[in-house]
Amino acid sequence: MKELKIIANKPATPEDIADFEKSTGIRLPKEYTTFYTKIGNGLAKGINVSSFLYRILPLKEVEYYPEYITQKFKLKDEWIWEDDENATDKKIEDATKCGQLFLTDCGDGACFSLVVDGPCKGEVWSLTDVGMTPYNHGTDFLTWFLDLLDGKAYV
Repeated sequence: MKELKIIANKPATPEDIADFEKSTGIRLPKEYTTFYTKIGNGLAKGINVSSFLYRILPLKEVEYYPEYITQKFKLKDEWIWEDDENATDKKIEDATKCGQLFLTDCGDGACFSLVVDGPCKGEVWSLTDVGMTPYNHGTDFLTWFLDLLDGKAYV
């Protein structure tokens, strides 16, 4: 990260992780807590990839939907609701909000999220305005982060 001039914040403490888990009612995936406790509690600056700034937020600033965070993320495979005649607003809302933390904005209505509950717990998923898909067929947070550093993480 030093070669890329990426500066991590001071690492989170185990107490920070415990407080976050208690306040949200979830148990964070191992790779995510490893990043926050060993590398840093988010990044001081974003990662510039293809003229776009990706930010990894400190735990206290991580975004999620409080009323949905403890509900199971039910998708197991890619879902393109734009092509699904059975897609409803409620199904889309559940897919985009239940059991996940917002990781970073990708611009143009796209983002990456981390699944924290359900069959895909620990996986990073990409969300666009037309659907959701597991990043790189179900990659964990640390692998996704390394891809982000290498400029490979695209939605």
